[in-house]
Amino acid sequence: MSGLYCGNSGVFLVFGNVSVRKVYCDGQKLILDVLYADREEQRITYSGLWYSAFHPWDQGAVVSTAERLPVKCLREPRHRPAMEHMIEDGVDDPEKLLTEAEAAGCRLFLHYVGETDEYAVLAREVDMDAGS
Repeated sequence: MSGLYCGNSGVFLVFGNVSVRKVYCDGQKLILDVLYADREEQRITYSGLWYSAFHPWDQGAVVSTAERLPVKCLREPRHRPAMEHMIEDGVDDPEKLLTEAEAAGCRLFLHYVGETDEYAVLAREVDMDAGS
């Protein structure tokens, strides 16, 4: 489940093929306990958290792919589902949040969930380890 840089597309794939078992968030860290490929438990920890579209009720969500992208990519029209989540979550000024997160050294971790949904996480780092 380690990351992979795809030179042709310029995208860094962080992980994929996981189902979310539990979501923990304390405002500074987001922890996803997941099952990789229906057989291996993993813990994904985002630190330096600024925003997460994941909530405790997202248990069972299937993430086909998660990419690490520059924060500015969230402004692109093709990532409208992720921006809609931010607005639904009560972010009053998404543009301001993106600008501040970018200045603080955050990265965009974009998770493709289900057929068409996108869940954004703005954080400085992500770590993965076995077991939960």
